[in-house]
Amino acid sequence: MYGDLEQLLTWDYHYWLQRGSFEVEFGDLSHAENFLNQAKGLAPDDPYVDTERAYLMFAQALAAPNTERAVELVEEATASLELQMARLDRRDVYPFHVLGSQGLAWSRKGLHSDADRERYLRQVLQHVEEGEKRHPRESTIQQPACRYQEGVFEYSS
Repeated sequence: MYGDLEQLLTWDYHYWLQRGSFEVEFGDLSHAENFLNQAKGLAPDDPYVDTERAYLMFAQALAAPNTERAVELVEEATASLELQMARLDRRDVYPFHVLGSQGLAWSRKGLHSDADRERYLRQVLQHVEEGEKRHPRESTIQQPACRYQEGVFEYSS
């Protein structure tokens, strides 16, 4: 379907954003990167493009978690999402959701030291809790998959 629309919508950043988002979720990460880079070129300051690119970076890191590049991607994605959370203020819950879900996935797959995992999850949890406060009715972050209690992180699926 996207291929059929490409000729008509090649000028529309939102088309590339949606096409890239689809590839991040269900397809080829190299295609996703290409499409999201096209969206970024057409709308360099769009926060939704930046958030989806951060999601892509997490996906790339999770695809090869034991590489140095994976750590760099996660750091860049996390910083980008933190910027989006501050920039979007109360308008959008998605950066909180991406950091919560993908940060948890990264902690399970990419962090092998308990100390590193704890440090990173504390950072993620702080943001998710802030997202819960800002978006109390949003089900995607109402009950994060990870809570910290009495020195132990508890996970739910």
